[in-house]
Amino acid sequence: MAEVIPFVVQETPTVTEMDKIAERVRAAVDAVAELIPRLERPHPSTRKGVRAHRTVPRDFIAAMIAAVEQVEQLQVVDKFDTGDARETLQFLDAFRPVADQLAALTAALRFTMESRKARVVDAGLQTYDIARALARGEVNTPLTGHLPVLKRNLRRAKTGR
Repeated sequence: MAEVIPFVVQETPTVTEMDKIAERVRAAVDAVAELIPRLERPHPSTRKGVRAHRTVPRDFIAAMIAAVEQVEQLQVVDKFDTGDARETLQFLDAFRPVADQLAALTAALRFTMESRKARVVDAGLQTYDIARALARGEVNTPLTGHLPVLKRNLRRAKTGR
């Protein structure tokens, strides 16, 4: 059988142009994150409580601000910070479009990744079919040496390994 030289990832990979671009994008994303006041990361200890309060309407917060500012008994309780509540409403109003824009960018990036892969895979599958047709009747050539590797890798993809 012909010798097949497998594609192997090197121990110290070469930094590609795409790696450089991706690093610049990651740095820009980090810089954007630094601009967001008091940005919080999800944490298992707070996730459940945050999720539970997500559906409370914005109008409830606005009405509570008015109630606490107008009722001295609620002010004495000193539980609800109207300044923090106002700033939170301003934050929600200002950053909702930003979050939507970032979600759209994330969706576009993921689609671009999938689309580029699909284009290459489609061409690869067509080439694989051509290679199989060309190898019919051949015994020991570089082409016949690659086919078992390609077939094995395709089978792995189908089984999820």
